[in-house]
Amino acid sequence: MIAFIKRLWRDRRGNALVIAGAALPLLVGSAGLAVDTIHWAMWKRQLQRAADSAAFAGVHAKVEKNANMTAAQAVEGDLLKHNSTGIALLGGYPQISYPNASGYTDAVQVTLAVQKQLSFSSLFMSAAPTITVTATAAVFEAYSYCAIAKAKTGPGIIIAGSTNVDLGCGAISHSMDGINSVDVNGTGHTFSADPVAAVGGIDGAINGSENLLPFTAEVDDPYASLSTAVPADMPCRNFNNPSTTKPDGSKEPGCYNSFNLGGGTVDLSPGVYYVNNANIHLTGNERLQGDGVTIILTGSNPGTLSMAGNSSMDLTAPTTGTYANMVLIQSASAEVGNNNTINGDNNTSLDGAIYFPNGDLTFSGSSAGATQCVMMIGWTLTFSGDADIQNDISSCEAATQVDGKKVRLIA
Repeated sequence: MIAFIKRLWRDRRGNALVIAGAALPLLVGSAGLAVDTIHWAMWKRQLQRAADSAAFAGVHAKVEKNANMTAAQAVEGDLLKHNSTGIALLGGYPQISYPNASGYTDAVQVTLAVQKQLSFSSLFMSAAPTITVTATAAVFEAYSYCAIAKAKTGPGIIIAGSTNVDLGCGAISHSMDGINSVDVNGTGHTFSADPVAAVGGIDGAINGSENLLPFTAEVDDPYASLSTAVPADMPCRNFNNPSTTKPDGSKEPGCYNSFNLGGGTVDLSPGVYYVNNANIHLTGNERLQGDGVTIILTGSNPGTLSMAGNSSMDLTAPTTGTYANMVLIQSASAEVGNNNTINGDNNTSLDGAIYFPNGDLTFSGSSAGATQCVMMIGWTLTFSGDADIQNDISSCEAATQVDGKKVRLIA
């Protein structure tokens, strides 16, 4: 027997087969580990994407202050759509927290965990491994806006015709319409704003604007708490009453139950003009002009603003006081979607904010060189016809802008 073993030990035939047989478990193990590693990496990547998307959804819910959906509900709803792992989350997940630190706001942190047996490694593991991922999204200040459309549905900003607009800052629509939050009609326009942003989608390219930001966070209304009520001790008079005219021929500030220019040019002295339950309608060659002026359409049934023909306005806002930097205001008690049109000639210049939070604002006409140093806030904003708006904010004392918000991942 001992001799047989010695002969077998000295025998060199079949060595390759013996070596291959000895190496086979190593080869099988390497292949199994490679497959497990690929599965692990794929599941972790899919789970990370789900966490990222859920964190974004939570932040948007916080920013939009949707009473019907909390940040946690938004996270849960988003996970139902975007957890593509096909693996159920572990009990107790998602874990949602709201970190707070300087430099950002409205942060939402989402942590997800799953367990899944690996086909090869499970032969040597007593329990399935746990995959855990975390994503944190938050709001950061980004860009400045001087045109804001507040409507939540339908087109908020409409760009049409051969309008020529250079805002000198950003424009944003708060509409959540997935396609037409900013509605672009035709290609004859030039609309320059940096950026053009929307809470929803943007319909097509915009000539003159390369920085398009669909599905971004809405911005704050800087005038939301502004009172537009007529002071209790201020009587309201008829605009054409001779007692309202000063010795120099200009009108006195105060409250008016009518606002009829009478076909000519009207000079306004510096101050606040409350137009109580009446419209401002300029026609023909009528012209309204004044420095340090704020006009407020107010009352229980606030009126509207319209311009037609060759009428024009040349108004500059005050730089101090309650209505500093504001030139035209319509009370928030006005009916949602009321129509207001600025359709002036090249002599029109408005220096200050135009604030119509429930009013549709339309800039149109054959030549509405309508704004200078302006910020415009309306329910909707429409730029159509041959409207020509050149808003140079660099040299304007009354220029007003709102810092925008951008949602991004921070971890």
